[in-house]
Amino acid sequence: MVRSSNKKLLKDNEVVVLGLLDESPRYGYELDKIIDGRGIREWTNIAFSSIYSVLRGLEKRDLLSSGSYVYNNRFVKEYRITRKGKELLKDTVASLLSEPRERKSELDLGIANILALSAEESKACLKSRQKKISARIRYIEKARKKKAKSAPYYVQALFERPISKHKAELEFVKDLEKKVEKSIEIERKTRQKDTRDEID
Repeated sequence: MVRSSNKKLLKDNEVVVLGLLDESPRYGYELDKIIDGRGIREWTNIAFSSIYSVLRGLEKRDLLSSGSYVYNNRFVKEYRITRKGKELLKDTVASLLSEPRERKSELDLGIANILALSAEESKACLKSRQKKISARIRYIEKARKKKAKSAPYYVQALFERPISKHKAELEFVKDLEKKVEKSIEIERKTRQKDTRDEID
């Protein structure tokens, strides 16, 4: 059942951290190792240093609690999700899974202004984008083989979705390049016709 809530939902980095704490209480460095091991940085912007600022912010809002313990002869801080944190995490995850959201796309902005370039320049840019998308697909597939081989289905899905998304974009960009190629051909024919008309 989809949960409905008027609460302010969690930010992406907060969802990552609380989601991992919902699995089990963890130390800060453990969170970083798991984030790296699961390839979470492939699809969200979370640096090692930002983990601690996210933890502090969540603790101030009573979405997690912490306790200090001695581990290997040094004090470490262990973090746990609170009941309030679990409720807000559930609301946010339900919203993320049930509500499609459009992300802003630089590609759309480029397409909207494509006439700023000549057709030849546009074609060269689209060719370049295709190479970069293909390289990105190879990179994620390699990471998936390395990191998600025996991972649970939901971790594997975090690699599969961007691969399928990039493949779909690659096909779209190839199709757009064909349309640009067609416009180049039309431009060429128009120029040839204008030249013939001038001669006549």
